[in-house]
Amino acid sequence: MAAAGGRSAAWTVLIAGVLLLASALLPSSHVNGAGPFQGDGESVDIDDKECTFWLDFDDDGEGDSEIQTDPDSYARQQTPVVGSCEFKLNTSVASTLVLETELDNWRSVVEIVEEPGLPDRKVLQPGRIDIRGLSGGMRMTVELKGSTPRSLKNRSLRDDYHHDVQVPRPFRLLDITVTTPSGTYDRLEVSANSASSAFIETHKRLADRVEGNADPEAGTLEALTGELLDEGYPQIAGRLLDVRVETIEERGVNWWMWTTVGLVLVILGAAVGIGAFVWVNNRRSSMGVAPASPRTRGNM
Repeated sequence: MAAAGGRSAAWTVLIAGVLLLASALLPSSHVNGAGPFQGDGESVDIDDKECTFWLDFDDDGEGDSEIQTDPDSYARQQTPVVGSCEFKLNTSVASTLVLETELDNWRSVVEIVEEPGLPDRKVLQPGRIDIRGLSGGMRMTVELKGSTPRSLKNRSLRDDYHHDVQVPRPFRLLDITVTTPSGTYDRLEVSANSASSAFIETHKRLADRVEGNADPEAGTLEALTGELLDEGYPQIAGRLLDVRVETIEERGVNWWMWTTVGLVLVILGAAVGIGAFVWVNNRRSSMGVAPASPRTRGNM
């Protein structure tokens, strides 16, 4: 019975060990798959986020056109950008903030407001992208300046020829990660698309044409225009749109031409009719009364 009791205790210990291992693994796996995790009692939270970025065409430090971050919107490449993000940061232990962006020639001023106390300002730029020792609750404002990146795509052709094409470039406007020593983190990311002026203009023209198109025959031309635009040839796509406009205008010119021709024919017909009527009347007048015969004159 002692042996049986020993085997039972061993099985009990083994089962308990398996259950403890499963209980230790399952919660960690679930949270890692869901997103930011918390461990060792550490917590970090970026909350109440509000971000706005603008294109600054004249580079005077004032925004001129708000950058839209939806997939079908494009910011003009190689254009100055100004903007900011405001958020609340709560972290239970000293944490590190890392700021990354794909803007060119960027510079950021981070203002940290922790009550009670005066605002603290940190300057971040390439080579210095982190702020250490952040803890507690605070309000942060991240001001950012830079330039939208240029699309760099090279297309290969036959016989080892290569050329640049104009395609949009997805890029990160701002990427902030706050991490605790144990690896607990939270993240704020804002992304957008940059494109050339020619691409943006042709894309807008094509979108307007598709939205307002009532001619079913134009679908093939617009589909080809869209394919050329997606492959990075906005100038050629724009020429196809111009051909469509010229075709419609030519149809209008032909209609007016045939109307004019019909009107001219009516006028000519009326003129010919009036001329014939006048000619007949003149001829009758010139003939007058027929002269009497000699015999008639003799009898008189």
